[in-house]
Amino acid sequence: MIIYNWIAKIIVQIADRLNKNYRIRGVTIWPFIFIEKYEPKEFNDAGMRRLRKHEHCHLKQWEHYWIIGFLPVYIYQCVKYGYWNAPLEVLARKAEDE
Repeated sequence: MIIYNWIAKIIVQIADRLNKNYRIRGVTIWPFIFIEKYEPKEFNDAGMRRLRKHEHCHLKQWEHYWIIGFLPVYIYQCVKYGYWNAPLEVLARKAEDE
């Protein structure tokens, strides 16, 4: 389920503040995808489709790692490799183009 309300805005803004190097536009916390709404000039339909694909990939990752296992794996990878190079993020970015 994709959520675009004020709760989504707060969750995305918290994640964005925790990650200083890259702009966070969506957050997946199984079974929800939280996406902050954007003006059309800032974020077009193609960008939104890519973001949804990216976040749907994270939903599959949550399921693969048994919900409680995803966060420790994700955080470990982000600490070890950095956000951009974390294997789960690399896979999610690849999913954007599928």
